[in-house]
Amino acid sequence: MLLYDPPSGWRFGFPKPYRPMADEALEDTLVRDGYPKSSAEFGAKHCRFIGTAEGVAVGGMTAQTKQWDRVARMYVEGCPDDTQAAETFGELLCNYGSDLCVCPPAANDNMRQVAAPATERNGNERVGHYISTLTGRFWPFDPRPEDVDINHIAHSLAMSCRYTGACRRFYSTAEHSVHIAQWLTARGFHPIVALAGLLHDAPETLSGFGDTARPSKVKAPIIKETEERIWDLAVAPAFGLADGGLPIAVHEADSRIIADEMQQNMHEVDPNYTNPLGIQLKYWSPDVAELHFLHTFNQLQDERARAEKMGVAA
Repeated sequence: MLLYDPPSGWRFGFPKPYRPMADEALEDTLVRDGYPKSSAEFGAKHCRFIGTAEGVAVGGMTAQTKQWDRVARMYVEGCPDDTQAAETFGELLCNYGSDLCVCPPAANDNMRQVAAPATERNGNERVGHYISTLTGRFWPFDPRPEDVDINHIAHSLAMSCRYTGACRRFYSTAEHSVHIAQWLTARGFHPIVALAGLLHDAPETLSGFGDTARPSKVKAPIIKETEERIWDLAVAPAFGLADGGLPIAVHEADSRIIADEMQQNMHEVDPNYTNPLGIQLKYWSPDVAELHFLHTFNQLQDERARAEKMGVAA
C-alpha cells in the first residue's frame, strides 16, 4: 500500500492511502481526500510518499503487505538500515532513493551516532559524524550541497523558537526569516538577495547547534565558523547563491528586526537595537510557519527565474 502525506497533512488525517482515480491529478486527489483546495497545488509540490507493496521487489528484497502498526512505526521511527535491528521491524519495504518509499531517518540517538562510522549509506567516506535531519543525514563538518533539503530547513526553522524560547509567545525562526525576505522584496531588492534573507538561518538547522544566542556565539567561535562553512560549501551552492557570506542588506535586516521582535515579544529591549524594520509579528504555529516559509521560497524562485530571463542582475 502506498501512502501519501502533504505538508501539514496531519491536520486533515494524512498520511492516507494514495488511490487516485483514472487520469486524476495529484492536486485533485488531495482535495478529494480532505486537503484544502486553496493549498492543493502547494501540497502536491511538496507531497511525500511512504509505501509498502505486495510482491514488489526493491533493492533485491520482496515486500509483503504489512500491518498498519508496522507502517506507522516505519513512518515515525525511520527506515531499518544497519542501525536498526531487523527483528524489530520485520521485512518492511524500505529503500532509500526509491520512488516507492521516501521516509524519514531514525530520530537522533546521540550515543548511537557517536559510535557510528563516518560513512554514507553507500559507503563513501565522510569527515566527522552525521546528524539526522527530517529527510536524511547531514555532516556538519563535511558539508555538501547534495545533503541540503529545503523541506528539512523549513520544518526545522518552523520548530525553532527565537531567543532560545525566552519569548512571551512562540515565535519561530521560520517566521523571522519570512519577515526578512518579505521586507527585502518590498524594498526592491533582487529575488536572490531576498532568497538569501529567507535562508540566512538555514545553517542553524544543519550545524547541530541550533538557534544560539549572539553572546554565546561570541564566546564559542566554533559555532559561527561551522555555520559560515555550511553556508559557503552547502547551502549557497545548493540554491545557487553566492558564497563568501550573506549580502550586506540581509545582515542589516537581521540586526534591525531584533528591535521589532524584542519590543513586541520580550520583557525588555536591548538598547543596542533602536532601528526597527517596522514589521508586525504574526506568531504563526510551526505548521503554518513551515507552509509560509515554503510558499515564500517558491515565490522567490519564480521571481528569480523571471528576473534572470529578463536579464536583471542581482
